[in-house]
Amino acid sequence: MQTELKKTYHTDAYSFVNEVVAYALQRAGEMRHISAVELLENCRMYAAEQYGFLARTVLENWHIKCADDIGNIVYELIDAGKLSASPGDTREDFSIPYDLFEGNTFQVKYQISIENPLIND
Repeated sequence: MQTELKKTYHTDAYSFVNEVVAYALQRAGEMRHISAVELLENCRMYAAEQYGFLARTVLENWHIKCADDIGNIVYELIDAGKLSASPGDTREDFSIPYDLFEGNTFQVKYQISIENPLIND
């Protein structure tokens, strides 16, 4: 039975997680269970592909800052009947020390040089 989505997070955060589930299944090449860790890794890759160096800013703007946030969104979607869980899956599966932004995955190093300015006075 579907219920109303709580929407604890930004509306786009729910769309993002749904898209990540589809992305993870497409990468897996088959319809199967996606573990919490696998979903988190796919979140990182999908965000990098979609938003590039702005990925961290986008996710944090949606109040996604850690693995627990992804888990909360997943379980709100499950409660609303939008996703399903396998027997034995729990929200606590996402309560792990997983850094979505490990090693500044989304950061691109830019070097600005003033030695050769584009505009000459």
